[in-house]
Amino acid sequence: MMNDDRKITRRGFIVLLFFLLLLGVVGSHVFTLQVLESEKLKLYAWREHNTVVSFSSRRGEIYDKRGKILALSVPNYSLFYYPFAGESLDRDKLRKIAFILSMSLEELENKIGEGRRFVWVRRHIPKDEAEEIREKIKELKLKSFGFVEEDKRFYPNGDMGLNILGFTGIDDQGLAGIEYAYEDFLRGDRKEIFLRRDAGGGAIPDEKILELPVGTSRRELVLTIDSILQSLCEDILKNAIVKHRAKGGCIIVLESKTAEILAMATYPLVKERNDAISWVLEPGSTLKPFIVAAAIEENIAYPGMRFFCPGYIVYADRKIGDIKTHGALTLLDVVSESCNVGMISLALKMPPELIYRYLLGFGFGDYTNVDLPGEEKGLLREPQQWYGSSRAVIGIGQGIGVTPIQLVNAMNVIANKGVLLKPVVVKELRDNGKVVYRASRTEVRRVISRDTAKILEEMLIAVVERGTGKKASIPGIRVAGKTGTAQIPIKGGYLKGEYISSFIGYFPVEDPQWIILVIIDRPSGGEYYGGEVAAPIFAEIGNAIFNIYGWGVKN
Repeated sequence: MMNDDRKITRRGFIVLLFFLLLLGVVGSHVFTLQVLESEKLKLYAWREHNTVVSFSSRRGEIYDKRGKILALSVPNYSLFYYPFAGESLDRDKLRKIAFILSMSLEELENKIGEGRRFVWVRRHIPKDEAEEIREKIKELKLKSFGFVEEDKRFYPNGDMGLNILGFTGIDDQGLAGIEYAYEDFLRGDRKEIFLRRDAGGGAIPDEKILELPVGTSRRELVLTIDSILQSLCEDILKNAIVKHRAKGGCIIVLESKTAEILAMATYPLVKERNDAISWVLEPGSTLKPFIVAAAIEENIAYPGMRFFCPGYIVYADRKIGDIKTHGALTLLDVVSESCNVGMISLALKMPPELIYRYLLGFGFGDYTNVDLPGEEKGLLREPQQWYGSSRAVIGIGQGIGVTPIQLVNAMNVIANKGVLLKPVVVKELRDNGKVVYRASRTEVRRVISRDTAKILEEMLIAVVERGTGKKASIPGIRVAGKTGTAQIPIKGGYLKGEYISSFIGYFPVEDPQWIILVIIDRPSGGEYYGGEVAAPIFAEIGNAIFNIYGWGVKN
C-alpha cells in the first residue's frame, strides 16, 4: 500500500514538473513577444495595415561658372492607382479612364494588374494636363486614382553639355555624368505618401493621403564649365566634322593654373558616355614632347643634339617611314618638324624603364581622377611586356593608348613649369546657400624641372612659329603646341588611309592661361594631317577665347 502511495506521489510530481516547464515555455514566449520583439511585431502589424510609397523631392540644381542654370527640376504630377475597399472598377470604367489618359484599355489593365496594390499609372505629367485629368476622373467618382507632385529634370539649354551633365531616370535618379557622380548630393530628400488599407489590401475610404516631406534643403552644384565657351566649342567641333567629313571628335579647354575644365565638347554627342574621358586612342606625334622631356631631364639629350633623317629607319626587322627625308636636324628641329626617325633614334638611347617611368609621371596609363564617371585609364604596358619594336614606336606615339583628358593634362605639366595638376569639373557645392565644398588647385607631383619645362616650351613654340603647327598661330599671341597625325590600330596592324588628326597647345606662353586640345577622328575630305585639320580649329577657339575673356580667366 505504501509503495502505491509513493508511485502516486512520484506521478504527481512528474505531472507538476511538466506543467511548470510548459508554463515556463509559454511565459518565455509571451515575454519574447510582448517585450523582446514587441517593436518588431508592431512594425509588422503597421505594415499589414499601411502602405508607404516614397519618391524624391526636388533635386539639386546645376549651374555653370557664370551662374547660368544648366539643370533644374520642374514641378510635374504623377498619377497612381490604389484600389479603395469596396469600390467597383468594371471594364467600362477602365475604358473611360484609358481614354482620358490616351492609353489603350490593354495598356491600362497591364499597368493596374489584378492585385490590390499601389501602382504608378503615369509619371511626370505637366500641371495643366494633370488638372484636366484630375477633373475628368473626379466626374467618374472614382477614389482609387490620385495625384502626387513629383518633379521632372529639365535641361534648359537642350543638348548643350549633356556629355558632362548626364541625365536622370524615371525615378529622378542620376544615371550618367555629373547627375550620377554627385547623386548623393543632388538627389532631393525623400517624400512619402501614406495610405491605410483594410485586411484585403484595399485603401480605406475617407482616409486622407498624407504627404510627408523629409527635410527642406536646397542644394546647388556649380561647374567649372563656361556655357558660352562650351556652346561655342560644340558648334566649332560639329562644323569641323561636317567640313572634313570626319567620324567624330573632341575639344577640351583647360584653365592652366587651376586645371579647371572650361569646355569639354564631343561629337557625336552620346549622353551615356563622355568620349573626352573614355576614348582610348594612340596619340601619335602629340606624345613626342613627353618622350623628349624624359631625355632632357635625364641629360640624355639637349636642344642642339644632332640627328640625320634619310626618310626611314629600320629597327627589329621593321622599316618605319617618315613623312619625308628631313636630312640633318637638331633635336629642336625633330620636334618642330615632327620627325619620326629622329624621335625613334632618341627613344632607342633611353632604357624602356626610364621611358615608362616618365610616361607614368605625366599621367599616362592611370586615371586623372577628374570628377566625372566613366574615365578610362588608357593603355601603357610595363617594360617587361615591350617586345620587338615597342620602344621605337612608343617614341612616335604608337603602341600606347591615351585618353583626351590625359593628353591635355600632360601638356599642362609643361605650361605649369613641370607640375602635374588634378583636373576638375565641379567648382562648388552649396547647401542652403552655404558653400560646403570648393575646388582648389591640387598639385599631384612634380614631373620635370622648371628648366626642362622651359626647354620644352621653346621647342613647342618653334612647332607653331616655323614647324608643322603654323596654322595654330593666333595673331599677336605666342602659342606653344604640338601637331599629331595618328594611325588607327586594328588587329595585326593599322587601318589603311585613316587617321586621327590632333593639335594640343597653350597660350600665352609668357603667362599660360589656356590649354586647348583638338582631336578629329578620321577626316576624309582630303586633308588629314594634324597641322592642316586640327591646328586651324585650335586657332579659331583661341581667337574666340580672347573675345570672351580678354587676357585672363575670370573665376
